[in-house]
Amino acid sequence: FKRVRIAHWSQSLGAPATTIFMSSSGAGHAGAGVMAGKQGGAELAWAMQAASGQGESTDVVIARHALRLSHDRDGCQVVQQALEAARSDGVRLAIAASLRGRVWEVARCPHANHVLQRIVVSVRPSDCQFVVDELAARGSATPGKLARHKYAYRVFQRLLEQLHQWQVAPLLEGVIADSVSLAMHRFGTYIVQ
Repeated sequence: FKRVRIAHWSQSLGAPATTIFMSSSGAGHAGAGVMAGKQGGAELAWAMQAASGQGESTDVVIARHALRLSHDRDGCQVVQQALEAARSDGVRLAIAASLRGRVWEVARCPHANHVLQRIVVSVRPSDCQFVVDELAARGSATPGKLARHKYAYRVFQRLLEQLHQWQVAPLLEGVIADSVSLAMHRFGTYIVQ
């Protein structure tokens, strides 16, 4: 079992921390490996314990709380482990669905961007179309902002590496128009390369 501590996950609640024990396969019975500690995260512990009474798996509970967990340093590791250890695409898609409508926020978060990157790498390209659609809907300046952001540029890189050319075409148009400026930018240069 691997021990993952969820600290500061629910600071606003002033609740105790949660330590989750995940098997190397990431599977197991919800609540079976959850212990409360002293700082933040009691909400997840409560949800896991409640789910154990209903027979829900750890993956289902993590998918339900993936957005909030993704924004936490330790919580994003739990979500990434769940993505990596998922036995089916259904679990990965459930986690991805929890991030829908929040792609811009998630891409720019120092912790959640790792979860979004892992989703892009671990699911089929067609299942990542919502990421491109949400970013393209923000306007023509979005690709340049994404490429220049210290966390979001990594998500942009994964999109360019993993998705089909036709999928990322709406984002690439903005990059091409701004390529000279991006080539000289600290993070943008990685996208132009």
